[in-house]
Amino acid sequence: MQSRAGPTFTTVDDSPMFRSTVSELDDALERLENRCNRFVKGSKKYKEGINVLSQSQTSFADFLEEFCGGTDEESMMLGGGRMSKFVGVFRELASFNELLHTQVELILVERLQRNWLKGLIIDGKEGKRRLDRKTSEYDAARSKHLNHKYNPKVSKWRKGDDADKLHSDMISAQAGAEDARFECARKMTELESRKRYEFLEAMVSSMDAHLRFFERGHELLKNLEPYIQQGLQVVQQLKAEEIQNEEGLEAQIYNYKEEKSARGARAADVAERAPMRPGGPVQLTSGMSANIATFESFIKESEESQGSIVTPLRQGYLHKRSTNMRREWKRRYFVLDSLGVLYYYSNKDRVDKQKTRQNTVNLLTSTIKAGAEEEGLRHCFRVVSPEREYLLQAEDDLDAHEWMEAIQGVTACLLNGNVDIEALSKAQPKPSKPTHSRQGSRAGSISSLDDMSFSPMAHALSKGDSDLSAVANGMVLDAEPGRSSEVPVGLLSPQSASRLFARAASPNSPMDILRRVTGNAVCCDCGSPEPDWASLNLGNLLCIECSGIHRKKGVHISKVRSLTLDVKVWDEAVLGMMERIGNDVANEAWEAELYNDSVNADSWVWCSDEKEDFPPASEGVSALARAGSGASRARTDSDASHHSFSFTARARPPDSDAQRGSTLSPRGSQGGIPLSPRLSQPSSAREVHSSAKPRPDSSFAVKEQYITAKYVERRYAASTVPAVRGNVQTALWEAVEGGSIKEAVQAVVNGADMNACCMGQPAIELIRDTNSLAGGENSEAPTSTANLTALHFACQTGDVSLIEYLLQNGARVDKADPYGRTPLHYCILHEHPQAAKQLLKRGADKAARDVLGQNALAIAVRKGSVADEDLFLMLS
Repeated sequence: MQSRAGPTFTTVDDSPMFRSTVSELDDALERLENRCNRFVKGSKKYKEGINVLSQSQTSFADFLEEFCGGTDEESMMLGGGRMSKFVGVFRELASFNELLHTQVELILVERLQRNWLKGLIIDGKEGKRRLDRKTSEYDAARSKHLNHKYNPKVSKWRKGDDADKLHSDMISAQAGAEDARFECARKMTELESRKRYEFLEAMVSSMDAHLRFFERGHELLKNLEPYIQQGLQVVQQLKAEEIQNEEGLEAQIYNYKEEKSARGARAADVAERAPMRPGGPVQLTSGMSANIATFESFIKESEESQGSIVTPLRQGYLHKRSTNMRREWKRRYFVLDSLGVLYYYSNKDRVDKQKTRQNTVNLLTSTIKAGAEEEGLRHCFRVVSPEREYLLQAEDDLDAHEWMEAIQGVTACLLNGNVDIEALSKAQPKPSKPTHSRQGSRAGSISSLDDMSFSPMAHALSKGDSDLSAVANGMVLDAEPGRSSEVPVGLLSPQSASRLFARAASPNSPMDILRRVTGNAVCCDCGSPEPDWASLNLGNLLCIECSGIHRKKGVHISKVRSLTLDVKVWDEAVLGMMERIGNDVANEAWEAELYNDSVNADSWVWCSDEKEDFPPASEGVSALARAGSGASRARTDSDASHHSFSFTARARPPDSDAQRGSTLSPRGSQGGIPLSPRLSQPSSAREVHSSAKPRPDSSFAVKEQYITAKYVERRYAASTVPAVRGNVQTALWEAVEGGSIKEAVQAVVNGADMNACCMGQPAIELIRDTNSLAGGENSEAPTSTANLTALHFACQTGDVSLIEYLLQNGARVDKADPYGRTPLHYCILHEHPQAAKQLLKRGADKAARDVLGQNALAIAVRKGSVADEDLFLMLS
């Protein structure tokens, strides 16, 4: 606490005390000026430091965004989906620092310079100088008046001077000196008073700015705490996965060394018993006969599929002598496939180039001979055909023997009469569609082959189907979404390889199936052609750029999966769900506001098959309306306001979501009642666009802004629930009970809760009927429908696609009704084994028991023998 200050001047008379006080204040003013200069200099340095910190944070945010802010797979692997949140935080902190920099500059630097260095201090010095000047003038005038002619400091008195004039000059000079004295006193007093609070005020204001700065920063980082905790959990999980991967790698290395050691022993034994010597054609032995049946099954499979299923029967590196003048040895990757073709790849091919087959050999007219004609060449064999002769060299005799046995076995299969050679010769491998790999490369039509060879004798090394999910575009894909790993095809069993290659080349791949759905030929959000990504919970197809934006929004908004990479995701339930939704159905719910009456007058829509260009805003817009019976399906419901529904059960076929006929209607038709949005075109060739929608060539920022408005803010999702039904919960329950996945989508878009308790007469009847099937004694209507959800209704009907949609959008799989029965109980009681298996795959608790103490297995056994063996094993 500062002590109370007394008056600066005890008197304003022209006295030695006044002059002494002015002199002391003038000295203090000099010291204050020096202090102010140093303080302002320090403030400027501090201000520049804050500015540097702000620029550094902005620069760091830019570097962080450049490091992991993209939508490519590499950025996602580096944590881009989570670290993008931190980019925004650093930009916010930089803006806070920029604001603090501005406040420090205004409050400290400019204020001190303006008020003190260029204000009060200069005024105080000027007041002191003016006082000294006026005092000197008064002294001179007084000396003249008093006739101090001998005073050397004043001019000498001359005889002609007028005494009255001298007296008047003295009085005037005295008044000027007094004014200067009073003004100096005012300036000094003001300076002394203001310096006691202005510096303190400036620092207090500055510290208040710092307080606000740190409060905003604390609030920003406090909101980030959940993301930090989630990130730490992910880090721990990834570290655990790293340990598992390292252990798995060590196990693979150990197995490889063991196999190599065992193979070395076998190779030594083969070299001792059957050394490679030049000779005639290799004859078919009893050891080769054991493999002919296996080869023949693969060859016939390729024949029946007309070349769409091709299985490598053996593959690996061999040295091939060139036929030019230099006759040099080149290492090439050879493949013997189920089309009866032997061919090789160049080792110069890179990942980002399409691998092409080189110099295929017709095995029907070829002969296999052991050894080389030249002495000194070991582990060699020859493939002799009418066109040319290949001299091939393996790394050991065992490898050479296995190659010769495999080629002889395939040749025997082609010649034994069980294979249509003419049909097989016409079959060619169908090229796989390009996909987005982690490196962004496009795979060729031929499978990418690994260094490890494959033969039926190596079945002990096979992992089988359980460890591998598919082979697509030359790559064996992991089940983890969005990631891929090259797995040696040589580790596959013949059955696994056949199925995997079949799925990769099949025309009924998930991408082909889903693209045939109406509206799925283009991206749901920007209209880019041939989308190859999908959102599971939204049910639509996306291009790779829009899928990256969806992924950034989080799985609570969109669960993005690749149609080509995430092979295990696309089971029958998911495909069925996606087929019944599609881009048209999804956009009809999510983009309803873009086409209904609430759109501004200058909005427009267009169809791609129209010859006319975009209509001008002045011509207005026609509303796209639902026509026919679809607009009059609303029914009265007295209990709608209580989240209940009292409709009678409707048996709707699975394809009840098929698009009905629709017509274009002008705005305000049907008595001016706003019509529900409806796409006017029935064919997939038509596309709906709005001035709000981005185009394929729109910038990334425009697409991200639109997707955020569409799915996060739900800005375009106008209510499509008829008013007479009361609320979206009723709409969801009716949709699920009636088997309409389309109406379920509209209800979910409008905010329906998947896990809300169903109410009304149908819910009571469902609980009562299910309890009766379970053997309950109480046949009366239950008094409560607590915890009965839409998933229970879906399990009653056994609609697998609808069940999948509910699960993808957050339906709880183990919520139990008043009698303790979960959706799994309902599937078993209502005899829907496929739905039951689907719930078990999604984590349903098979041990859950109802009020009678029965779990799902006990109910299935009580109802009789379980016809579905897979279901019985899953329940056991």
